[in-house]
Amino acid sequence: MTYYDECEYYSTVDDVCNVIDYPALQCEQWWYCTFGCRQKHAGKYVKVRGTFNSARKKMFDKYGAEWSFQYSEEEWEKIKNDPDRWWPMEEELEVIV
Repeated sequence: MTYYDECEYYSTVDDVCNVIDYPALQCEQWWYCTFGCRQKHAGKYVKVRGTFNSARKKMFDKYGAEWSFQYSEEEWEKIKNDPDRWWPMEEELEVIV
């Protein structure tokens, strides 16, 4: 199975999950992953505990390529409270630890 991310081609899930290797993203924290408008879980999000890369891997393990964006807790607070946001993402689908 192949995946695409940030306009580049990756041949395996491990390649996708190791795209970014910045020290700040290697800290364990909560991440919020959303689904696209035409995906099965559109309008929902998954809260995932881990580093940036391990959280991505957990999402790919569970949902394959059927999810869209990954946000830090700080980014999530800004986006979910943005008065100009028109897309739904209020419903928590699950928590993955």
